[in-house]
Amino acid sequence: MTEKSLKTILVLRLSSMGDVAMTVPILKCFLNNYKDYQIVLVTKPLFTAFFQNTERLISVPIDTKKEYKGLNGIRKFCNELSKEYKFELIIDLHNVIRSRLISFFIKKVKSFNIDKGRKEKKKMIRLKEKDRTPLKHMSDRYYQVFVQAGFTFLINGHLYVNTDRPKENVCQEIFDSTKVVIGIAPFALHKGKQWPEKNMKELLKQFDDLDRCKIILFGGYDEEEKLEEFAKPFANIFNIAGKYSLNDELNVIKNVKLMITMDSSNMHMSWLMATRVLSIWGGTHPDIGFAPLGDNLDLMTQISVEELPCRPCSVFGNVTCHRGDYACLEMIKPNDVYRKACMAAGILLA
Repeated sequence: MTEKSLKTILVLRLSSMGDVAMTVPILKCFLNNYKDYQIVLVTKPLFTAFFQNTERLISVPIDTKKEYKGLNGIRKFCNELSKEYKFELIIDLHNVIRSRLISFFIKKVKSFNIDKGRKEKKKMIRLKEKDRTPLKHMSDRYYQVFVQAGFTFLINGHLYVNTDRPKENVCQEIFDSTKVVIGIAPFALHKGKQWPEKNMKELLKQFDDLDRCKIILFGGYDEEEKLEEFAKPFANIFNIAGKYSLNDELNVIKNVKLMITMDSSNMHMSWLMATRVLSIWGGTHPDIGFAPLGDNLDLMTQISVEELPCRPCSVFGNVTCHRGDYACLEMIKPNDVYRKACMAAGILLA
């Protein structure tokens, strides 16, 4: 089928990184089932790496802080997009002001918007009389938007990111020994999702003392200095934050034996690359709908709600601890994480 004969759907999911990553299996499953369609996906420039080499999926980056800033910028973007493509419909997987403006400026095209379940989430995180009924996973919410638009298909959770070949020598630099390589992403955007620094440093020391592992630290450009500080005292721990492109980082994640992360974008990037991930949970909770997919449920590490009934207190981890002590994170012991990680990575301990 030629490109001109394909019907085109506009899909919107501008941010955040983890939420954009979770669209990958849904969009790929749609395209696998509807061969007469192509998808034009609007997202932030950095996140286009998740969709490279996907047949009939065109990533269109939008920078709302520069060229397409403000109302006039979004209008300009939509005018350019409308000249390039004729859309059958719009699937809005974000449902925020910016995405709704894009739908508004793309004239005479019907849009279908995600239901994020905000009311149910508020009931789960309220201080008293929490409703602990597990909520739909975010990927299911994405799928339901397609159902609203008249499309049904089976979701295959094993459709991962097709990365470009990594920059020359990236993998050789990292996987140059017989040691088991484990990736660790110590940070999260908000304090309610981040394991205390002292606990992380103790975990790193345990791995370094083992001397059978090589630990790779992941993080954003703004975390590079802190991660260098983490790695400096140890012989077997290395920081790659700020050194590689997202494409190359995804290739590294693909080749490590295990990832250890917070409830963060690195958690979702790990299962997208078919790498097992041990995730640490604090003020948030997997039942809100952001659990890692794949064979990772047994590696979710958290204090039970029976022990800490205040959990979850937040959807995104951006709420100050009501107790004042962040017990949900403090109580997760480094040795417990260490032993669980070694077991998952196939490292035998005495």
